[in-house]
Amino acid sequence: MIGGLNLDSRRLPVQKRALPIVVTVLLAVATLTVVACAPKTPEERISQARGRYTARLNAFIVQETPVEPEPVAAEGEGGEAPAEPVAVTDEAGEEGEAMEEAPVETRTDVELDLLVQHDLDTALPGITLDVTMASPDGTEKASWKIYVETAGLPKANQKQVSYILEDVDYQEGDGFAAEIRHPVPPEERGEYREFAAAGG
Repeated sequence: MIGGLNLDSRRLPVQKRALPIVVTVLLAVATLTVVACAPKTPEERISQARGRYTARLNAFIVQETPVEPEPVAAEGEGGEAPAEPVAVTDEAGEEGEAMEEAPVETRTDVELDLLVQHDLDTALPGITLDVTMASPDGTEKASWKIYVETAGLPKANQKQVSYILEDVDYQEGDGFAAEIRHPVPPEERGEYREFAAAGG
């Protein structure tokens, strides 16, 4: 107090006027933040939803699958003539006819055991997983995009999916990994089924 004048009482009206201004500014900032974060297009909504999915590889099994031989065209139909029978002799010395057996061709297939989960209130119809195969030193050898249907999958529940990769150039020691790529660059969204369904 100076000369009988209370300085605090003179500041009080200024403080009362400043409080509504501060509140208004904070509300404006909050509104702008919500507007900026809200997805504006179907593609942006899909991208945001993909970010709330997770996927991982639970296990994989390498198996050799017999390759079905191509049918042999009959002689005179533009193909090679059927193989000639080979004469064989049994222990009694009697001759019979038998066909030469060609070795069975196989291809290497890999069965993936995948787990997919999300924390959305309503799941997407499906989600595209990026799967990669890498050598023991971490060098990527091949990649695939696998679409998994998730319509009706409850929030926080896992979906187990079995998927077979056919004719894989697998070598002992190679490994596999699965992920939900996020974000996907706009120029690559056409490779993802969920974006294509949204018109992206």
